[in-house]
Amino acid sequence: MKKPAVNACHFPTAIGEMAVAWRAERVVGVFLPETSERKLLASVRKRLRASKLTWSLAPPTHVGHMAAQIRAHLRGESQDFDLSQLEMPKRGPFMSKVIKCLLNVTSGTVLTYAELAAKAGSPKAFRAVGQAMARNPFPIVIPCHRVVGASKNVGGFSAHGGLATKARILKIEAHDDQA
Repeated sequence: MKKPAVNACHFPTAIGEMAVAWRAERVVGVFLPETSERKLLASVRKRLRASKLTWSLAPPTHVGHMAAQIRAHLRGESQDFDLSQLEMPKRGPFMSKVIKCLLNVTSGTVLTYAELAAKAGSPKAFRAVGQAMARNPFPIVIPCHRVVGASKNVGGFSAHGGLATKARILKIEAHDDQA
């Protein structure tokens, strides 16, 4: 059976132009800023393995709502995202526990990879937690940016802008006026 086409919309945020992609009624990805709209589009295509991708100027209501929530969140207005709209990738029981524990980390706080591994029931699996955070298809919505290094350093963020972007998101969530 052929998968429905992938659509995406891009929108401005406090950290730059982001995108949300969807297929039929499900959100399939959230994309952090790139250096240009062309690179953002290429990032969406690559990650979703979508040879055909349509930029939409009029996304469906649920996608527009998620984009509005992301914008508000990145203005410092903490949001409760509707995860039922997400097309979650298949993952094992440990990764499911990691995501569930991560979703309980409130805006403005952080925990280490080891702390998240322990909360998920496998204290020595901090590297696996790092891999799960790197493969998160829904940054901001599933707050992988709230997981930091052992000494509470910002470390470990592969999106454009790297650690500076992660630090900026954390400052916004902490309601730091210097963000």
